[in-house]
Amino acid sequence: LNKASEAVEPLEKLIGTDIRSGNAARGAIDLAIVYTEKGEAAKAVALLQKLSLRLRMLPNVAAFNQAVAIIGDSLLNNKKEEESLAVFRLMRRKEDVIALQNKQIEQLMRLIKQKQDLAKRSDRTQAPRILGEAARFETMLADIRKSQEDFNKAPDNTPGILLRTAKAYYDLGRKWEAITVYEELLMRFPQGENKENALFALIATYPEVEEY
Repeated sequence: LNKASEAVEPLEKLIGTDIRSGNAARGAIDLAIVYTEKGEAAKAVALLQKLSLRLRMLPNVAAFNQAVAIIGDSLLNNKKEEESLAVFRLMRRKEDVIALQNKQIEQLMRLIKQKQDLAKRSDRTQAPRILGEAARFETMLADIRKSQEDFNKAPDNTPGILLRTAKAYYDLGRKWEAITVYEELLMRFPQGENKENALFALIATYPEVEEY
């Protein structure tokens, strides 16, 4: 916990008042996790909400979903159901993450070509610097393509998030909303590994709401 506290100030300085770079976006994920470890749930939620509006800055967009799962689970395990729901709502669908990654790839490819074309038109004193900038973009492009490849291979964690979202609603006494999420899980992932858990939860929860 002491190490976590020591990390707060430099991360807050890196991020500043807004998230305007890839390093700041990565730092925001780290800081949100630190806030969670320190029990500062409101700060963690607010920072993730801010980052969700700046995902284009994040070199590895899939890392955002991973942070949502980690932080949401931690909050739920510590009986902070409202805060966990706020975090789980930020989860991006797999197809949306891939679409955003594709946009990042297209943008970087355009930038690389622009730099390469500019280098060809520049004199010998300027061309090396411009080609160096193009090389940095090429490194970023390779990183994003690798993260997209890994993300495509990884199992979709949306069913698990839906299951935990339903649990948070149930623990808050919002049982109809829990039922709605269980049904959504079964509709979207009828053959998923969480199917039996969702069915069991539905069977257990329906009689409870019918009592009212």
